[in-house]
Amino acid sequence: MISGTISLLFALALATAEPPHQDSPDLELAALLAVLAAEAGQELAFEETRHSELLAEPLTVSGRLYRDDQDRLIRITEGRRPETHTLAERYVEIRRADRSRQRFSLGRAPELGVLREALLAILDGDAARLKQSFDVELEPDNGDWRLNLVPLDPDLAERVKRLTLLGSDQELTAMSLHLDDDEIIETRFLERQ
Repeated sequence: MISGTISLLFALALATAEPPHQDSPDLELAALLAVLAAEAGQELAFEETRHSELLAEPLTVSGRLYRDDQDRLIRITEGRRPETHTLAERYVEIRRADRSRQRFSLGRAPELGVLREALLAILDGDAARLKQSFDVELEPDNGDWRLNLVPLDPDLAERVKRLTLLGSDQELTAMSLHLDDDEIIETRFLERQ
């Protein structure tokens, strides 16, 4: 579940995007992040499918994602097993419909702390901060775009191979998170709210 939280929290940071038209990759990234930062206050509806050798069949969940006024990233899943995942500055919390709650320090999962910093860099439109944590490659293509993020931190890279975000015109349309154990989490974004 934590890896699903990671992927969807990245999605929050990439709500919409206008394809960049500058010549320099750094300028293109800066232009994309400026648009994303301007749109960062909205809520995203999603459908996520997790592919793993540990699952008999892919697991699909749906829900919504947003950043609250306390700079926490919130992921709410709906359906058979509703949950709320909160990624805050120092902790991750998972609340279930039966009111059970798990909270643990980001110190126990340093990769989540690094990811949180990267997400906030995207939400704030800060390309330099994003590049401190990831090798960033933006590929614009006739109105479509692909943003590849590969972790620079060796500990994080042991768990997360890459995150690829896809957009068309002014919208984020899909995202895939590739983990070290060949688990893939694919997220499709529904209508913006």
